[in-house]
Amino acid sequence: MKDINNPLTKAYYDAISALGYPTFEGVEPDDLLDKMYIVISNVTASDVSTKSSNDHQAQIQVTVNSWEYKYNNRKQLNTVCGEIIEAVKPTPQNTLTATGINIISTTLANDNETDYGVLAGRAYVSRNLIFSHLISY
Repeated sequence: MKDINNPLTKAYYDAISALGYPTFEGVEPDDLLDKMYIVISNVTASDVSTKSSNDHQAQIQVTVNSWEYKYNNRKQLNTVCGEIIEAVKPTPQNTLTATGINIISTTLANDNETDYGVLAGRAYVSRNLIFSHLISY
């Protein structure tokens, strides 16, 4: 059995940070001032190995956070999420590559938006993308 969290998280970080948006693992810094940023977190995995293969079913959460003064424009939030989805799985046959593991399949298991409301004149909205993978090694 092998831990797949670090290689999977690194593959996501490499693909998403290449898009040019501030990208963080786990949590964002306290002093962050960017109006749009991405947090990669919450890897969950189950061993689904057989007698002839070592496999995991894994999920990883990517959260895109945005804020604007008074009104939040979801168009830019949705554009960034679309870019992430395309970076993670550009075609039905292609998916991310990671060192030491083989990502066999990728699906977008869940996609939900959370409107946090207005605080100090800023409108906060997040969109959570949860990707599911079958991983072999």
